[in-house]
Amino acid sequence: MRFKLPNGGRTNDAAEYSKAWRELARPIETITNYHLVSFDPNLQFHNSDDSDNFELSLKVAKLLGDSLREKQLA
Repeated sequence: MRFKLPNGGRTNDAAEYSKAWRELARPIETITNYHLVSFDPNLQFHNSDDSDNFELSLKVAKLLGDSLREKQLA
């Protein structure tokens, strides 16, 4: 089975697929304290403390993640 990676590539490896999406979500999880619960094509996050959730498009998640990574390096 071919899985679509967040960078637009494809893989047959389910572990690589999951890892790529989780790496994209990690900075967002860190600042929000929400956890990634589903992905492809959108990323959905959930906070078990208050049963709240939100969803980001892949494009917004990439922009936000890139911005957060840049700020951590500054």
